[in-house]
Amino acid sequence: MRVLTKNNYVSLLILLIFASFIVMGYSTGIAGVTKKNTSNPGCTCHSQNPNASVLVTIGGPSSLAPGATGTYTVTVSGGPLAAAGFNAAASGGTISVNAIDPGVRIINGEATHNTPKPPTSGKSVFTFNYKAPATAGDVTIFANGNSVDLSTDNSGDSWNFATNKTVAISTTGVGNEEQKSISFSLAQNYPNPFNPGTIINYRMSKTGKVLLSVFDLSGREVAVLVNEEKAAGEHIVSFNASALASGIYYYKLESGNISVVKKMILEK
Repeated sequence: MRVLTKNNYVSLLILLIFASFIVMGYSTGIAGVTKKNTSNPGCTCHSQNPNASVLVTIGGPSSLAPGATGTYTVTVSGGPLAAAGFNAAASGGTISVNAIDPGVRIINGEATHNTPKPPTSGKSVFTFNYKAPATAGDVTIFANGNSVDLSTDNSGDSWNFATNKTVAISTTGVGNEEQKSISFSLAQNYPNPFNPGTIINYRMSKTGKVLLSVFDLSGREVAVLVNEEKAAGEHIVSFNASALASGIYYYKLESGNISVVKKMILEK
């Protein structure tokens, strides 16, 4: 039987501590591994190459006014998916945490996970805020995600890049085409489908009274999210539907004599 010497024991202990540091460090998030980092992108601690079985997508507005804030998501599906992590970065502007997702934190100006997030309905969704720069132009949001099996090593894990998302920073063209002629715009909620929380963004071109309500398929009002005067600019509303049943719902934004209705899906 081989007996460990004191030096061998110390070396083994150092190795175990170092390995634990790597695993624990990465399990609490990492920055600098998106395609923004052109020198060495990718979650190579999980595997050397991206895996097409892992689908990573970036959701959120495709246009923002200069200085406006939008809410964005990174969704990870596929792979082993006992849990998932992510990293998101932007070529300009500022990324910050969103109160709806306590599982996200900021490292060196980039968004990442606090701890691997278990999936809901086959996907893990991470939510964060992005504030556009003060000047017009296109910016790029980068992301990748890893899908892990939560074993004691990384051999069964896999990862992939998201398709880069271009966000047009402009004083014109913000909002849907049918809303350009009115005094406000209403964005599609995200994530959608959702469970149980989602974000609704709307923008006011001038100060005015706003009513934002949620209705079920029968037309019954199930929630009033906003009912007050709001200043001009971008507004973000969180909606928690934990008390509602799965299904299709509608949210309606009214200001003055104009209203816009959009559909959202709750999947529990």
